[in-house]
Amino acid sequence: MLSKILSILLLLLSALSAIAQQDSYFKLPDKNGQDKIFYAGLVAGINASQIDGDTYAGFHQANINAGLISFIKLKPNWYANIELLYSPKGARNVQVVNSPAVGSIPLVYVANLNYVEIPIMLHYQAQERILAGAGLSYNRLFSAKEGKDEIQPSGINNGTPNFKNQDIELLASISYQLTGSLFARARYQYSLTSIRDAQNIPIIFNTPAQFNNLFALQFFLLF
Repeated sequence: MLSKILSILLLLLSALSAIAQQDSYFKLPDKNGQDKIFYAGLVAGINASQIDGDTYAGFHQANINAGLISFIKLKPNWYANIELLYSPKGARNVQVVNSPAVGSIPLVYVANLNYVEIPIMLHYQAQERILAGAGLSYNRLFSAKEGKDEIQPSGINNGTPNFKNQDIELLASISYQLTGSLFARARYQYSLTSIRDAQNIPIIFNTPAQFNNLFALQFFLLF
């Protein structure tokens, strides 16, 4: 499902870029002909995430992210930006186990972590329609669920998952102006510290730390 969604978005990106304007939106004057300093808009996209340290591999947890975005021009070709996002993360894995009694059984593991995220980034305008950026993101967890279908007890389903309320992530991005004030962006994020304490990690994972690890594909529209 995730691969189909990403394929559709990439096809849309290609179609829009074919009609994209050549001028950089950030270099256009405002309606009064003055140099524009502040930009604000809306952003939405998809998080493809995993949790490093859960013994599962693959960015199989797909969620919609959305929120507000703003930029401020610091000097020619340099911009700072801050956002306020609803940004779900987590992990998903399906393992097929053969049971003598009932045959093949799919066992599903899911961790849903819902964050309010505040990324702060510095961007450089590498070309007329390309921005390269890096920064940090503060994440505040407001709900979490974790579950696993089991044949033998693993400790995952016992009580609250006890993830930390806060997560600081390092991030890097590339943004591309599609047309007018519409941009596409690819972003990578990774936790700087463990997202839950060692004593709260189910023993089945046999790890002292876990980290959010995700790619985001987004579109943002500036005004």
